[in-house]
Amino acid sequence: YRLPLHGESTAWSDLARWWEDLGYEYNEHSHKSSFVIQLPQIAFVGLKESRTVLSFGELLANVFGPPLNLVKEPASKNQDNIRLHHLLETVSGFEVSAFNAGAESISVPEINREPVDWTDPSSPPFAYQLYHVWARLKSLNHARAEIKEKELELRAAVSSPEGLACAYLLGAASVSRASSLASHSPLQYLFALDQVGVSVSLCSQRSLAGAGEAGHKAFDKLFRAGVRVALCTEDPSVSHHSDDPLGQEFGLARSLLGLNDADLEEICSNSKAMSTFPELRAAVTPPAVEEKPATSMAEVIPWGTIRHRFREARREAELAWIQRLVPEKDKKDV
Repeated sequence: YRLPLHGESTAWSDLARWWEDLGYEYNEHSHKSSFVIQLPQIAFVGLKESRTVLSFGELLANVFGPPLNLVKEPASKNQDNIRLHHLLETVSGFEVSAFNAGAESISVPEINREPVDWTDPSSPPFAYQLYHVWARLKSLNHARAEIKEKELELRAAVSSPEGLACAYLLGAASVSRASSLASHSPLQYLFALDQVGVSVSLCSQRSLAGAGEAGHKAFDKLFRAGVRVALCTEDPSVSHHSDDPLGQEFGLARSLLGLNDADLEEICSNSKAMSTFPELRAAVTPPAVEEKPATSMAEVIPWGTIRHRFREARREAELAWIQRLVPEKDKKDV
């Protein structure tokens, strides 16, 4: 689930109080829920207009300050910290959500401008925002690692090829929308090699090329290319007309795209691999290979389905080919 956070000074305390009011802390099913904090690109415009924040740097401080302070201060000190601690236990990452699907221009002076100096009434470009969110998330994860807390992922909801390239270069775990990816072969190749996840809804107008035939063809093209695509329910209250939105997505995939059971199983495996639940990821992650002779037939049988082994063999062959292109003197750095 996505939880929008616009970056006002009370954003985290308000969100944590809402979370507590829902009773998640004492709900026996709360461990089955995982939240992504969504940072809308357009949020700065409204906050700057109302003078809630005076610069983009202040917005970033409001977003990353409370979680970082929580690492330094024990959660038992006050009620606000306790609420925030329990909320962050269910948070798996941060997602920057682009405002529009078109490409954005950004000048060199804008690139070099510090966030605290961004006081224009317009929001910074998506790439600028994603970079500064990534930098602060790296610092937050480093601090969390010192107290044995889980790492928070970076995600992006963007359509333009420039935004997708930026997300790839900054190591985003997954992306959504991604309408330009199906027509951009180089990015497809990179996404497939590094197994960057792409969440797609066949019913949503905001996902891929929309809910029509173009969107269905785009999904099929990405799937056939080996990109790690998974079906999701984006805007289920608007886009779906069923009590089972995810079932509707899979039904469309089977009926409109002609996917067979092996195809649907692979898409399900992709969903598990992209999830933030360790037990689901472990179910589709190959076990570590031990250097010892097999003592039973069970140890000789390769892991995974034929489709999984085919995808992995293709990926390993591509990586080996790329490595052969690296000059001998540079291979020690690869």
